[in-house]
Amino acid sequence: MLSEMSLTTLIKRMHEQKEKEDCLDYIDLKQNRVITTHGFRSTFRDRSADKTDYPREVCEHMLAHKLPDEVEAAYLGGAYLEKREGLMTNSAQYVYQK
Repeated sequence: MLSEMSLTTLIKRMHEQKEKEDCLDYIDLKQNRVITTHGFRSTFRDRSADKTDYPREVCEHMLAHKLPDEVEAAYLGGAYLEKREGLMTNSAQYVYQK
């Protein structure tokens, strides 16, 4: 499992390499700054909602978001494993087709 810091470091290194090549491919043009890991999470969530039929709860579990109902969350500790696997497969196929 990768930590958020691992991804942040990777983005920083990729950006530094592009800067050496006089290319700024890792800039958020709206904010004029280096992209962040949150953008990956937000993009994943938006695409999951817009382009798949997976339930909201599955998508939220993928992002390790807590369910608002603590009782429900307690009973769903390992829930949706097969559906989460399907969503990840769907997402990987989308990424690799680009």
